[in-house]
Amino acid sequence: MSDAYRIAPQFGNTLPRLSDPLLVVMFSGWIDTSVAAGNAMEALIAETGATDLLEFDTDLFVDYRARRPTMELREGVNTKLDWSAPHMMIGHDVNHRDVLLLTGPEPDSRWKQFADEVAALSTTLGVRRMLGLGAYPVATPHTRAVQISCTSPNAQLIHTLPYIKSSLDVPAGMEAALEHALHNQNIDALGLWAQVPHYVASMAYPPASAALLGAVC
Repeated sequence: MSDAYRIAPQFGNTLPRLSDPLLVVMFSGWIDTSVAAGNAMEALIAETGATDLLEFDTDLFVDYRARRPTMELREGVNTKLDWSAPHMMIGHDVNHRDVLLLTGPEPDSRWKQFADEVAALSTTLGVRRMLGLGAYPVATPHTRAVQISCTSPNAQLIHTLPYIKSSLDVPAGMEAALEHALHNQNIDALGLWAQVPHYVASMAYPPASAALLGAVC
């Protein structure tokens, strides 16, 4: 067990034995037009009945000057602080297969350490594939079906997928770092990105969330 995370009390200090789980990743704080990926993750949490498996150490990975905790006030009483942290949940799909969901705020620091921790956890838990979720705006009308683009360090895997493959240089998020960390552990890792009409970027766009869920399932 690493000092970088704390396993939920119901599991004690031992990670559970799982059977080829799928790992789905979605962090807040990075590109997620129309909150399409966030809503898709919320749907996955509900559908899989996911519960907390572990929480990462906030003092290691979260900058609270940039991402302050929420203070709950009730008639002047400071009842609690909500320290938002990256965390991993565990659930099961309709076929009773294990599903891991990694969500919460994108880490602010120690990205390489965080990626290595997730890769080590994935190896220990027997993860068979990682899917990262995101969404970005494009010049496309809402009358067209939502398109999905994909990314992965694994060229052979990319060529088998029916999604858009782009060539460009762009800033990367933690999900991209996880792709490489898990790929280096011989785990299939890819990012799935929904293309959202740019003129609806400030509002919810359920078709994009549905497209991401369809790609996951």
